Amino acid sequence: MSVHPLDIALQTACPTVMVPMYGELAPLEKTGHRLLSARDGLWLEVHRPWMHLIWPIAQTDFPTPYGQVEKKVELAFGKIPMELITRFASDAKTALPNEIRCLADLGRPSQGVAVPCDALYCCRPGTPRSAEA
Repeated sequence: MSVHPLDIALQTACPTVMVPMYGELAPLEKTGHRLLSARDGLWLEVHRPWMHLIWPIAQTDFPTPYGQVEKKVELAFGKIPMELITRFASDAKTALPNEIRCLADLGRPSQGVAVPCDALYCCRPGTPRSAEA
């Protein structure tokens, strides 16, 4: 059976890697992205000159025969100042409905930004805004 050329192009542009159960996952060192098939579901790994991210995108309670990964957000320039996040939330609230803002759970504060629940709230089309908006 031969692989269709379009499938080859798709797999080259966005490969899927099985996370090893016993060995180590080779890091994504060049700029790009890939999907990681892990024990608890599908994860996205993104590498840019300014960021390295590993984030779950489709979780499952059914264990797969692959290894585990952890959430990761590394910014090349360090942490985002809380004042900037607060200003973004304020500007987005002012610009509604032209801006959509969501609570960002970026893991432990040492890995990125700890965003307080009252700084941002999720506002999606069709979702009523809170009274404070």
